Amino acid sequence: MIRPATCITAALAFGSGLYLYQTKHQAQVLDKQIEHTVKAAAAARTQTRDLAATWSLLGNPARLQQLSVQFLDIKPIALGQFVSMAELDTRLAGLRSTDTPATATASAAPAVIRIVCRDLNLHSSYWTVLPATSFWPLPLA
Repeated sequence: MIRPATCITAALAFGSGLYLYQTKHQAQVLDKQIEHTVKAAAAARTQTRDLAATWSLLGNPARLQQLSVQFLDIKPIALGQFVSMAELDTRLAGLRSTDTPATATASAAPAVIRIVCRDLNLHSSYWTVLPATSFWPLPLA
């Protein structure tokens, strides 16, 4: 006949085996999660290195200068292009048409001056529009 101590011992052995299996399974799941996290971190590091290399290649000033010369029809500003507001009338006199008097042009709408600015930090060119009544130089930031 089976004694009660044998039954209790068998139940404890079965319970400890079940507990050992569950703990082993949890450890394996955690190992897979850790492995996945390590792979994701390595992929992020690789992607960061690739992006940094691409950024340094694309942001190379010599390359950007070559592309700007090739595709943009913009030249850097020369010192002779800066004009005070007092000299502006004399510089623009040749551009006015002969049939429109200067007073009619000035009284109509305020004139607009287009100035090409070269941003040396970003190596890009852009247009900015300033009213003719503004004082030069203006901060272009």
